[in-house]
Amino acid sequence: MRIVFGLIYALIAVVFALDFYLGVSYANAVVLFSTYLIVKGVASSLIKGSVFSALDSVAGFYFIFLEISVFPVNFVTVIFLIYLAQKGATNILRGIY
Repeated sequence: MRIVFGLIYALIAVVFALDFYLGVSYANAVVLFSTYLIVKGVASSLIKGSVFSALDSVAGFYFIFLEISVFPVNFVTVIFLIYLAQKGATNILRGIY
């Protein structure tokens, strides 16, 4: 199951990077993935009490605000993308080993 969640996080990072940096328009996918991050982050943080799960929700809200042009694309975007990619890679590796 960790491999599946890892692939989802990696896919989210790739889609967000393509949309925000290369201009490949996936607005519906960004909103869908951001909503997924928010729901999963809130549910996991309430169940597990994990700060990192709450950070998923923060990332989801940030990317929704980024999509509707409230925030400019900046270094914080890179930090959130690296966080999501790292979380995906960690989950994939934990699922394999």
